[in-house]
Amino acid sequence: MASTNLPSTKAVPPLAQSLRPLWFSLLAGPVCYMLYFFVGYMLAEAACAVNFWQLPLLNVPSWIWVELGLTLLTVVLIVLGGQRALVEWRRTRQQAIEDSPTRFMAFGGLFLVPLFVLVTLVTGISFIVLQPCTWI
Repeated sequence: MASTNLPSTKAVPPLAQSLRPLWFSLLAGPVCYMLYFFVGYMLAEAACAVNFWQLPLLNVPSWIWVELGLTLLTVVLIVLGGQRALVEWRRTRQQAIEDSPTRFMAFGGLFLVPLFVLVTLVTGISFIVLQPCTWI
């Protein structure tokens, strides 16, 4: 039997596996906010264009309740990404990886969480306070 020198096939390199949670924690805030922004304004435009969800619930139009729920869901998803970033940042501190992109990515994820939570809340407030049917 002759042996062949074919490269062994591995599923995923270990470094790539360790970067997946970091990419999630880094991009969770921007991606969640981007989706929130587009879906929120589409809902507001639809609600205004065809009197969609204009039934009042507790003297508030029901589309505002949908926007509030969407805002809270987005904030929760961003915070979950930040929680993962905190876990990864602590892991890189324990492993004493100083000059590694993993530490930078974990810190970047931690840094972006409060920023995108604030931006999401401000956008959510603008959906409600500015009365989108007057400017759409």
